Amino acid sequence: MCGYTRSEVMQKPCTCSFLYGPRTKRLAVAQMAQALLGSEERKVELTLYRKDGQQKVIICDGIAQLSRLHVRRRVVER
Repeated sequence: MCGYTRSEVMQKPCTCSFLYGPRTKRLAVAQMAQALLGSEERKVELTLYRKDGQQKVIICDGIAQLSRLHVRRRVVER
């Protein structure tokens, strides 16, 4: 999905900041960070970038449970 190998992704932060780009909204990033902290459930639309620079709009449902973030994602083509 993102063009990175599994080993490359495993070395990156769980916030996926390496997938952010110029059209990634800071508010959406902050909302997903809140879900990581476990303060509340979030449904966020993020613009993420593949390794080759291609952008994808993703809708993430983030729910923090027992120090893990469960994310269901759905790709929205625009």
